[in-house]
Amino acid sequence: MGKQINVDFGKKISALTFFWNGSGQDYHLIGLSQANSLNMQMIGSIPHQGNHYQRDHNLLSLPVITSISGNTLNIDWSAFDQRVDAIEVSEQQLFFELMGYPAGSSLPGAPCFNDTAPCLFTAFDVAADIQFWRTYIAAVARHCEARYGAANVRGWYFEMWNEPDLNGWTTKELLNYFDASRAGLNDVDSSLTFGGPASNPKSPVMYSLIAHALSGLSYFSGASTRIDFISWHNKALPDAQTQTDANTISILRSKYPSMSRIEFINSEAGSEAWWTNNHAWRATPWYSSYIARQVILHQIQVVNGLGANFRLFNDNAFIGDWGQRTQFKWYGGKNSFALIKKPQHNIFTLLSLLGDQRVATTGDTSAVSSLASVRGASQAAVIITHYSDNTTDTSNQTVTLTLKNLPFSSGKIVEYRIDPDNSNVYKLWKSLGSPTTLTRSQLQTLRDGQEIARLSLTDFNSSAFSVTLNLPGQGVSLLLLSADPGTAPAQVAGVKAYRFASVIDGRDDLMVSWQMDSRFVKTFEVYYSPTPSGTFVRVNTPDILSTSYTYQVSSGRRGYFKVRAVDFWGRAGAFSNVVAI
Repeated sequence: MGKQINVDFGKKISALTFFWNGSGQDYHLIGLSQANSLNMQMIGSIPHQGNHYQRDHNLLSLPVITSISGNTLNIDWSAFDQRVDAIEVSEQQLFFELMGYPAGSSLPGAPCFNDTAPCLFTAFDVAADIQFWRTYIAAVARHCEARYGAANVRGWYFEMWNEPDLNGWTTKELLNYFDASRAGLNDVDSSLTFGGPASNPKSPVMYSLIAHALSGLSYFSGASTRIDFISWHNKALPDAQTQTDANTISILRSKYPSMSRIEFINSEAGSEAWWTNNHAWRATPWYSSYIARQVILHQIQVVNGLGANFRLFNDNAFIGDWGQRTQFKWYGGKNSFALIKKPQHNIFTLLSLLGDQRVATTGDTSAVSSLASVRGASQAAVIITHYSDNTTDTSNQTVTLTLKNLPFSSGKIVEYRIDPDNSNVYKLWKSLGSPTTLTRSQLQTLRDGQEIARLSLTDFNSSAFSVTLNLPGQGVSLLLLSADPGTAPAQVAGVKAYRFASVIDGRDDLMVSWQMDSRFVKTFEVYYSPTPSGTFVRVNTPDILSTSYTYQVSSGRRGYFKVRAVDFWGRAGAFSNVVAI
């Protein structure tokens, strides 16, 4: 039996914010490599800030304290800057875990990161070391505001040490760490956002921290201190995860009524722990359907159901194998490589196409769920996922969407799809014989097949009509409905080009990125010429929605690129300025 979902675009429920637009990794597992720089660029090219925050473990192990003069720390920031620059250049903002020991310091039992420097740090129950940590955090905040701009850094999140409930700290040490971190940030800019504890939501650490922030005695001031958000880690399947997050918020609100409007963040919200575990389903569209259902349930039950100020961040920004919790399959090494988009990367592009107002839907089931939206009077979108906890279930489901009260009565309707037969580059890789190393032809085949499939682009001439979809298990469909804006897209801006050594011997990958926020783009067209005065030829065979593209040339060969946007009506905007690499 088919399913019916009814969408009433005239019945607005609430604002729809992209509360899911953050990811994370442990930078030192990949290092300050060219591969990780490309990783950041590709994640940052999800359109419309679809991934706006990057959360890194252990950033504070990158600065090197070269000397101390009184209360002044002399610090070599070069490695730290290299990593944060890569995040900033990719148009993301830092979700900054205050985690890691500066080179030249360690806790008991931990080696110095720099063996030639003295161990400056002992523990968070030693007065001199608590003050040292405050001084260090102030130095970090001061440097960041000077380098990246105070207004920009005020938009960052500063979070406590990752999972402090697993560090072996006493409660006293944890609270001293919190106080020293908060005080160090305040010494530079009291408006900086700081919270935590990034622990298990059932850990006593969370409740000790909140009680301390509200009514405890700060180590430095002897008065209560400030916590700006509450974060935890909850990895589970979508329904169980959503219920745990909702229960955690309800318990916290009941226990601490004054914090009912504070921001709550599940800052590691994957399906299971250990990103390195290898599961085939992490490479398949199942993981996209998992993410879509996760987002839909949290919007309905947490954001709307509880009226919570809530964020849901993944930690999928690692790079690794097909079956690891990564957005890309990584071929090669740290400095000669190729990254292939997996379905779990592309789902964030589909989510970025949603509008900014949630509208009413009815008819969702435990298998088929939806989220509908509008953006002003010119665009509407519906995302539907056919999800099962069974990672191999691909049974088909007929879904009829009955749409009414569109804010416009004619335009274009597009269907984008991720399912076992569409946008499934893992299946394509297996059809090539599952190569562990790639030929030049195989790499291009995977790059052409990694983009999101557009199943249809048609006209409609009514503000109320029905659409029937055949949606297999693991499938996610996004319907985007647009009124004609009447003009071509604006000129593409901010074009940059980067050179990386390819995984293919004797070849370079030239990566082009740009900025464009039009909501009516059918594709970006990337044009290349080997000389500035030569003939420019379109090089992206598939249509693309992301704001970056990688093109391969002979090693050392120069290239010149320009980019333009084409809308759903076939109108092309002006070309960007030419960029050379």
